[in-house]
Amino acid sequence: MKRLRFILYFKNLRSRANKKLKNIYWNIISKFYINRAEIIADDILSFINDGDLVLDFGCGPMLISKNIASKKDISSIGIDIDKYQINKGNFIMYDGGPLPFQKNKFDVALAIFALHHTEDPEFYLNELARITKGRIIICEDTYTNFIEEIFTKSQCYISNFLSGEMDIRKRNFKSVEEWKKIFQDNNLKLLTFRRFYPLFNFHLPTKNIIMELKKSEF
Repeated sequence: MKRLRFILYFKNLRSRANKKLKNIYWNIISKFYINRAEIIADDILSFINDGDLVLDFGCGPMLISKNIASKKDISSIGIDIDKYQINKGNFIMYDGGPLPFQKNKFDVALAIFALHHTEDPEFYLNELARITKGRIIICEDTYTNFIEEIFTKSQCYISNFLSGEMDIRKRNFKSVEEWKKIFQDNNLKLLTFRRFYPLFNFHLPTKNIIMELKKSEF
């Protein structure tokens, strides 16, 4: 009985520490993420057309789609497995299974640094292809060699730990060649593949890549 009480006490203590850490981290880093979202939105703005219906997959607080909406006449829906404090507007929290939308509902889908957070990026990529009429915009941390791989994974683990996300083991980063093979295997045509700098304008040993995809039947 004493052991059970200790386990429950420890779980409660960890939960409270996790929540407190998240609040502290967000208060410190929120302005940085807001500025970063503006940079990313500007980088992908050319892929979005006025009148588009946009899905923001793994949207977090929807900072990027809101920035795009301030510059383009679009409608957007955000979907994530967690509801952030500043989520407002068209947001859906779901269980992480198949996307709850009909085929070809959206003009374009965004997955901005989201797919590596999933257990099966290829499954969700196919779901994004299913619910869009043709265009998918992906931003990912990726790498071409061992040093870049270590740096890419390390910076994500540190960032997520500081944000209060204790389970930091499940991350599915892919190399450049792995992403290209996934696209080819799933009949997705790679239209744009270029590096961009959402943090600082100098070369870090990791690669932030924008990838524009089109369904083969589109």
